[in-house]
Order: sequence, then C-alpha cells, then structure tokens
Amino acid sequence: MSEIRVRGSVRVMEIARRVDADPVTVRRDLVKLEQQGYVTRVHGGAVAPTRQGEGRQYHRPLTIGMIVPTTNYYFPPVIQGATRAAAAAGARIVLAISNYDEREEVSLVRRMLASSIDGLLFTSARAECDEELLAQLSAASIPVCFVERAVPSLWSDSRLEAVRTDHAAGAAAAVRHLANLGHRRLFVAVRSDSATTPWLTQGVHDAVRASPVQLVSAPVLLNGHTGPARAAELLDLVFSGSADSIIVHSDQDGIAIQQAAEARGIELPEALSMIAYDDEVAALAPVPLTAVAPPKFDVGATGIAVLMRRLESTNRLVGPALQRITLQPTLNARLSVEVWSEPMGR
Repeated sequence: MSEIRVRGSVRVMEIARRVDADPVTVRRDLVKLEQQGYVTRVHGGAVAPTRQGEGRQYHRPLTIGMIVPTTNYYFPPVIQGATRAAAAAGARIVLAISNYDEREEVSLVRRMLASSIDGLLFTSARAECDEELLAQLSAASIPVCFVERAVPSLWSDSRLEAVRTDHAAGAAAAVRHLANLGHRRLFVAVRSDSATTPWLTQGVHDAVRASPVQLVSAPVLLNGHTGPARAAELLDLVFSGSADSIIVHSDQDGIAIQQAAEARGIELPEALSMIAYDDEVAALAPVPLTAVAPPKFDVGATGIAVLMRRLESTNRLVGPALQRITLQPTLNARLSVEVWSEPMGR
C-alpha cells in the first residue's frame, strides 16, 4: 500500500521481483485489496482507486514504450502520430531505436519490459521476430501492439495486438490504376531489405491475375543504394521486356530510375509510366511521381488507441476483444502516369 500511496500504482512483475514472491501471489493479494476498496486493478498491476466524480482511472501519467528500427525514413510520421495520440490521452511516449540490429532489439525489449511502462508499441527490425522474443512479448504483463508488422500466424492465439498498413491492397491499387489507364505490360522492382516486400509482391500478383496487365518478369529485388549504374541496368530491364509501366519501391529508387531515363532522353510518362511506393519524397521528383502513401501518422495514432482501449478496459478477466487492424493506403495521382498510347517507333 505504501507503493500505491507514493507512486499511485504498482506493477505485478515489478513487486514480485522486488519482494521475491510468485506473481500469482501478488495478483491474489491485489484482488483482496481491490475487494476492500484500497486499489483498482488494471492490466499488469493496480492503481489507486478512482475518487468519486473523477473520469480517469489513473493517478499518474501513462507511459508508453515505443521501439522502432529507425527514425530516418518512413517512421517519423508514425512516431508523430503515436506521440500526438498519446498526449491527447494524457500519456507520454518513451522512444527506443534498434537501428535494424536484432541483438539490440532483444536488449531494448528486455529493458522496456523491466521498466515501469504501461504499454509497448513494437516494430521489429525484420519482417518476422525471433521465436524467443515473441514468447517474451506474448508473456508481458503489459499490453503489446505490433506496429507495421503482423502477428505471426503461429502466435494468433497470443494476446499480442497489431496495427499495420494493408500494403498488399496498396500494391493492388497501383496495378488497377495502371490497368484503368490502358497499361498492359508491367515491370516491378521492390526492396530486398524491406519487411513490406512480401505484401507488395502478393498485392501485385493478386491484382495482375484479376486484370489484363501482365508482368514482363518476376519482381526484381533491389539491394542497397540504387546509384546511376544500377538505375541504368534497371531501365534496360524495363525496355528489354517492352514494359509500358513500372511500380517501384521505394521513392528514392523511382527517382534514380527517372534520372537514368532523363539521361537517355526518355520522357515520363510519354515513354513509361511510373508509380512509386511509400510517398516520402515522390512529389519532389523532376516529374512528380504518382505514389502509394501508407497512412503512417494514422498507424501510430491507432497503435496508441489499441493500447489505451486495453488499459482502460473494465473487464478484468479477459479484457476487450483483440485488435489486429489493417489500414488502407492512398494512391496520390501526379504527373508520372497518363493514359497509355504506344509511342511512335517503339
């Protein structure tokens, strides 16, 4: 009770470690204290009871941990969305960055779960987590929500939640946009080092099967930086397959290919239509690129909403239904795609 009076809350695992007790015993004691009106139990612990007339359950600001692979690309608006939503809910974000280092990621998760955070937003360094790490996250005494990652099917019965972009739907929308404008031969290039790639290729293949568009080759995997030489090679592949359009992930790679085309006097979209995926800098290309934009800000904000829903649940036994949410991306039409007509002399 002294801990409750000083801090306004206790966490089951923290108290169990401190007094060397079984967590089950701590939970049982909290049940008794709640029955006597001394505490209000919440997910993973207990807080001081709400005084009559108060709208909130909590007497201290909630702290949400957030682990991301990077803050340099893609994730800044995700972080911004989470931060704004957390502030609106009276919570704060504590950010950690793995830099795509899986060993660092394991260490960050361990430290976060051992701290006094109330919930965790987690984006793994790779498309799939290590099984041991998944087990640790699944057993956490706080709610955990994956961000821009799916909960693996083998862990579908866990308490892990998720919010991510439906990248397959975004890729399919790009294919349909090209098909509706008369394009029929498509070249696709995607990043080999991106967790998004499996969903993009799935979306492309699903849309191609349902449309008159044909792939001129299997999707090409891009590794590392796409410099002028590599961009020129990609352009050769595009035209050797008589492609009339290209979908490329990411924007930077699309701009590099556009620059290689300009160097040869090839104009977009007259000779080739292009759609980029990510929409980070696509609008700044010499010919602004039509691009698919994941709802990054909303992904972060929705992740906070998922955690808050669980933290504020009054159902102590099972909590609200699990949420594994996909959000739809938007296709932003610009100048790099137009109605297709075969160029003269092609």
